[in-house]
Amino acid sequence: MIKACQEQWRRRRRRQQPSPASALLSTRPAAALQVPPLLPLLLLLLAPCQRALAQEALCQPGLIKLEEPRGPPARVQLPFCKEFGCSCCASRHALSIARAFSRTTDGGDTSDACVAALRLLACRPCDPEVGVGSKPAVCLQTCDATFDACREDFFTFSESSGSLAPCGSETAGALVCSTLSQHVSGGRGYCEAMGWAVAEEQPCYNGSVSSEAADQLCAASDAAAEGRKQRQQQRRQRGRRRGGGGSGGAWAGSALAWLASSPAEVQRAAAGGAMLLAAGALLLATALAGRLAAQQRRRAVFRRLRLGGGDTGGGGGGGGSGVVSAEDQRQAQLQAARMREATARAAVVRAAKAKAGKS
Repeated sequence: MIKACQEQWRRRRRRQQPSPASALLSTRPAAALQVPPLLPLLLLLLAPCQRALAQEALCQPGLIKLEEPRGPPARVQLPFCKEFGCSCCASRHALSIARAFSRTTDGGDTSDACVAALRLLACRPCDPEVGVGSKPAVCLQTCDATFDACREDFFTFSESSGSLAPCGSETAGALVCSTLSQHVSGGRGYCEAMGWAVAEEQPCYNGSVSSEAADQLCAASDAAAEGRKQRQQQRRQRGRRRGGGGSGGAWAGSALAWLASSPAEVQRAAAGGAMLLAAGALLLATALAGRLAAQQRRRAVFRRLRLGGGDTGGGGGGGGSGVVSAEDQRQAQLQAARMREATARAAVVRAAKAKAGKS
């Protein structure tokens, strides 16, 4: 990476140097030439290196199946390998590891100490530093601890994976089961038989990850999660503002908030005023309903009179609504007389216009 950055620096320097022809044609004095700022130039040259470092922090395929595009480790709550809260593993990866581990260890006579040591190594793909490729090997101390815990347990070479596995349900068909100490001579031999690289110094996998490293690796996903949370809050606030009914909703909300913080006397007075308003609204609605019913009865009587009379008292008429009062009958008769008078007046006007037209 450093060589690539140096080569890019040399190429930029060559492009920035003027040619002899342009130097001869230039009329600006040397003192007027501006020197480019140093900090922006350094940031520009280090941008490829920063992108390369950012790419190194992405989860690498190999130990687990990853979906494209790959991203950095994220905060998770795994059902298995729960010690890794920042990981490249998702829940499905942890469940797959748990099923494979269960097939290997269930049904046999493996000791609890050996099962715990094997579980530590089975969770290796979910270590965030292993996921990004910064821990390619297993620590020799971890290999030795696993060998010491499983020394007297029976192992055989698994037919499915070709590596050492406890004599359990998965390898029940094996004819030869021997203690681990008979298969390998130590922790390094065990890890190499499993196909893992072994390292004596850090960085290497030992079943744990520091909180500082986890925070650094999950910083990008934490920032993205915080951005999503803020966007969701903004959307909820916009929705509440729309649902508030504009300025009227805001005024009502502020009035309710003021009333809730007011003394008890003010609240009782407001409650009494609200009751008076409700009673007035009820009386007004009752009066309007009575007036509308009277108008409908008068229209019914008028329709009967126009159709040539009929009984105006009983409920047998067309659309009758019970007994009609004398006042309703009188109002209907007056309205009918006015209409007859208006009709006669209109006939006289038409006759006069026709006579004037003939003359």
